[in-house]
Amino acid sequence: MTRSFAAALLSGSPDALELLPDYRDAAQRRAAAEVGARLEGRRALVDVLASQDVPRGPLALRSLDRLSHPSAVAVVTGQQAGLFGGPLLTMVKLLSAVVNARALEAELGRPVVPVFWLQNEDHDFAEIAETWVPARAAGLLRVAVEPSAGCERCSVAHHPLNESVVGALFELSALLGEGDGARAVVSSLEDAYVPGRSIAAAFATWLSGLVDAFGVVIVDSRDAGLASLALPIHLRALDGASAIASGLLARDGRLTELGFRGQVHVRPGAPLAFFHPTGPLGPRYRLETHDGGYALVGPGDLVTRAQLRAAAEADPRVLSSSALLRPIIQDSLLPTVAYVGGPAELAYFAQIGPVYEHFGRPMPLIVPRSRVRLIEERARRLLQDLALTPGDVSRPRDDLLAFIASRDTAPSTDAPPIPAPDQLRERLQARIRDVIAAEEAVVTTVDPTLRGPLEKLADATGDSVVRFVQKYERAWRGRDQLTGDRLDRLRVLLEPNGVPQERVHGLPYYLARYPDLLQRLLGAIEPFSGGLIDVELGAHASTREVAS
Repeated sequence: MTRSFAAALLSGSPDALELLPDYRDAAQRRAAAEVGARLEGRRALVDVLASQDVPRGPLALRSLDRLSHPSAVAVVTGQQAGLFGGPLLTMVKLLSAVVNARALEAELGRPVVPVFWLQNEDHDFAEIAETWVPARAAGLLRVAVEPSAGCERCSVAHHPLNESVVGALFELSALLGEGDGARAVVSSLEDAYVPGRSIAAAFATWLSGLVDAFGVVIVDSRDAGLASLALPIHLRALDGASAIASGLLARDGRLTELGFRGQVHVRPGAPLAFFHPTGPLGPRYRLETHDGGYALVGPGDLVTRAQLRAAAEADPRVLSSSALLRPIIQDSLLPTVAYVGGPAELAYFAQIGPVYEHFGRPMPLIVPRSRVRLIEERARRLLQDLALTPGDVSRPRDDLLAFIASRDTAPSTDAPPIPAPDQLRERLQARIRDVIAAEEAVVTTVDPTLRGPLEKLADATGDSVVRFVQKYERAWRGRDQLTGDRLDRLRVLLEPNGVPQERVHGLPYYLARYPDLLQRLLGAIEPFSGGLIDVELGAHASTREVAS
C-alpha cells in the first residue's frame, strides 16, 4: 500500500528524512542558510528582478534591496497564476513563506526575504481560468474566463485575457454583493484584470498590491533577463539528460522500496525541458531524444542539438522548465534557504534529489506549508445543528449520513436513539403481540368467547400501527432530507466536492467579507509547521491548530 510522503515527513519518519533534509533541525537550518548565502551572481539577480515588469510597493522594494546583502537568503514558495488570485491555498502558501522567513531571520541573525516564484511557464490555461464562490443559496458557483484565440499551448505568461474577463468580473461582483469590502475587492481586481494583459501578469499585479505589506518579492519566471540567467542551467540539464533521468529512475525505485510513489512520470533519457519552436510567445512542447537530437512530443517535428542551442542562445525564453527542473533553476538563481510547499510538492522534492546531485548543489530545506480551514458563522451554525466537528466533514457523505442517523440525536443525552420506520413498526407490533398474549389468558377465563373480539382488536391495532408508522416515516424521511440538505450546505463551505476548502474556494469571497483576513492568517500560521489550522471568522473569531 502506498504511503503519503507528506504525512511521513510531518511525522519525522526516518524514511522521509532519508530523502529530504530535516527542516526541524536547527543545525540543518544553519547549514542551509550558509549554502544559500553562497550565491554566485547575486548582483546580476537583483538587477534583473529590479527591472522586471512586476509592480512593487515600498516594502517589496526594501526586500529586494535586502536581498542584495551578501549574507541574505530567501524563503521561496510559488504557485500557478489562478484567476482572481486562485484558491485560498495560494495565499496560505505565501503567508507561510512570510512566517518562516521572519522566524529564520530571528534565529539566524541574517536578512531572510520571502520570495514568490510566479509559475507562469505552464500552458494549461484551463487549469487556472476559473474561481469558485460559496454562494449562500446556490451552493458553489463557478466564475471563469475563456481562452484567447491562437494561444493554445502558449505559456500563461503570454496568454492575454480577452473580453470574457469583463463578464467574469461582473459575475463575481454580483456574487460578492454590495458591501464596502466587496466593492473594494472588485475594484482592485478590475484594475489588475483587464483585456489584453496576460492572465499571469494580472495575477501578479493584484497579488503585489495585497502582499506588499509583508515585503514579498514576486519573481516573473518568464522574464527575458531571468531566462538569460537560467540558460546555462537549461543547457547543462539538456546535456546531462540521460544521466539525470537514470538518477530519477533510481530514486523512483527507492521511493517504491520505502512505500512511497513518485509524483511525476520519468521517461528514460528524456530532457526535463519544453521547447517553443516558433518563439517564446508561441506554443511549447515537451522534448524527447531522437536520433542524436530531439523530437517535439505532439507534432513530432525534429530539431537537432545545434538548432536547439542556437535558438536558445538567440532567445533563452524558447526553453521553459518542467515540474522536475523548475526547483533547481529556482535554487540556482536565488539564495534559497528553504522552499515552502504543499503535500504534492513535498513528494516532488523527494523525487528530484538526483537533479540537485547532478548539479552538485545541496537541496534547501523543504518546509511544509500550513493548511487552513476558514469557519464562518453559517458553517458554525450548521456544525452545531448537526452536532459535528469540522474534521467530521472530511468523511465521505454517505458515511457521515449513516453516522448521524445512528447517533443519539435526541435533545436529551439520556433519550433513546431515533428509530428508523421499520424498527419502530417491528417494536410496536412486538409489544402489541406481547400485550395481547398476556391478556388473552385472563380474559378467556372470564368468557372464552372473548378470544375472537380480542383477536379482532389485535388486527385493528396492527392496522393502526401500520398507518401510524406511515405517518412517522414521512416525518422521519423529511427530517433525513433536512439533515442531508444541511450536510450538503456544510460540505460546500468546508469540504466542497470532497476536497479541502482551501483548494477550491477563491480568495476574493473571503477578502470581501473579512478585510483583516490576511493579518488573521498571518497570526495563525506557525513556522515550520504543516498542521491544519481552524480559523473562526466573524463574531466568534478564534484560531486553533487541529492536526499536524
